[in-house]
Amino acid sequence: MNDDHEDEYEEQELLFADGYDEAVIGFARQHTKLFVVYDYKKVMQILERDMDHEDAVDFFEHNMAGAWHGDSTPAYLIKKARDPME
Repeated sequence: MNDDHEDEYEEQELLFADGYDEAVIGFARQHTKLFVVYDYKKVMQILERDMDHEDAVDFFEHNMAGAWHGDSTPAYLIKKARDPME
């Protein structure tokens, strides 16, 4: 990143969810905070390799989306096309 906040980003430690690298779709910035963004659907596919859908949803809600690890807590993007007529 080449902007005025480049040094701040370099010093910030990003948090990654172990075992979900293939679900990383990028990074996002909110003010001066940078965090990892995961594809929700891909995360669910990974979880469902080892558990049924209901257990995967429960695990995700309690242990991933429901976890807070500070300003660098990862985000999970739910891709949904917006109806341009709304």
